[in-house]
Order: sequence, then structure tokens, then C-alpha cells
Amino acid sequence: MAAPEHPLADKTIKDAIAAGEYSRAWRLLTDIYAVVIFRYCYGMFGGDAVLAEDLTQQVLLAAGEGLPKFRAQSSVKRWVLGIAHNMVRQEIGTRQRRQTVMSRYRDIADAIHPGSSGASTHGGFPELDGHLSSREQQTRLRQAIATLEPRARSIVLLRFGIGTREAELSVAEIAEILGLSRSDAYRRLNMALTQLKKALDDEPA
Repeated sequence: MAAPEHPLADKTIKDAIAAGEYSRAWRLLTDIYAVVIFRYCYGMFGGDAVLAEDLTQQVLLAAGEGLPKFRAQSSVKRWVLGIAHNMVRQEIGTRQRRQTVMSRYRDIADAIHPGSSGASTHGGFPELDGHLSSREQQTRLRQAIATLEPRARSIVLLRFGIGTREAELSVAEIAEILGLSRSDAYRRLNMALTQLKKALDDEPA
């Protein structure tokens, strides 16, 4: 089911919130933005569908709890994607801390029994065929996005939606989410796009 146009969707949800109909507002928000949130999380974690689904549920639950405090001057889309951005950032931080702990564990294990940690040297990305299908092009783009640092990755995904216009935010909205000036958000977006183009150009054809 295609999501309604953003302004109409926002007005419908805001009307329900203003009437104190929070359960109805949450159902509308879920129907309209669940796929948008999932695609954002999916892109942020390089196509990890299980994690994206889990984070989507967490974002929707947090949005449901926050509806009574929602400020009407913000768009619902900007607000809910702001929640998604913050939860993704927390998950990235958790993963980085976990990786640090595991790295230290492997160092200790290898010092005691060389080679016992079983660390893999595999790169993690599949090789690409010379002629890319549409699906392969999407995979290639997703892998290139995954090479960006988290904030740059988030800016690109929030700005262009990657596959759905309903997920697109303006640079002004992104600046608000990230706590940046609009000019700084533009600068960071242009840098991210330059890095993304280089990552795509550097991949084997």
C-alpha cells in the first residue's frame, strides 16, 4: 500500500493527536511510516533486515509513547525519522563498544593460544558481476553507502530516501535532526555524495 502524500499524512495524524486520539494517531503513523523507517534502518546497517525490523518496532513504540508530547510545529515525518536517527546512532555506538570488547578478547585469546580466536579475514561483501541487474545495482549502492561514516550515511539516506519519496527530508529538516546549521548540513551532504560517488567509481565493474 502506497503511503499518502506527506502533507496530508501529517495533517491526518496531527488532527488525531489534537483530538487526544493517540491510539488512532499511532495506527496512522504506523501505517504511513513503518516502511519508511524500515528502509532507513535497512540502509544504515547495510541490508540487515532482521536488525532493521527490530529497530523499526522500537522506533514505532517510542513514537507511540511520545505522541502526547509531540509539537505540532514539526512535521510528523521529520519527528519520527529523528527518533529513528537517534536509535540507529545508539545501536551503532553499542555495536562499536561490543566490537572493541570482542577485539580485546581475540587479542587475549591469540596471545594465549595463537589462532584460537578464529577471526575471519573475509571481506564481507560479495563480488559483483560485470553486468549489473537492477537488483545488483541496488545492492552495489547499498554497499557503497555502508562505506560512509555513520553521520554521512544518515544524511544521504534521510535526504534521498533511497527508493521511496516518502522517506525524503529537506536539508533544513535534516539540519534540525542533527543539530546543524543549514549551511553545514549542505556541506556535509555534498561531502557525503562526493565520497559515495568515489566509492561507486572505485568498485570493480
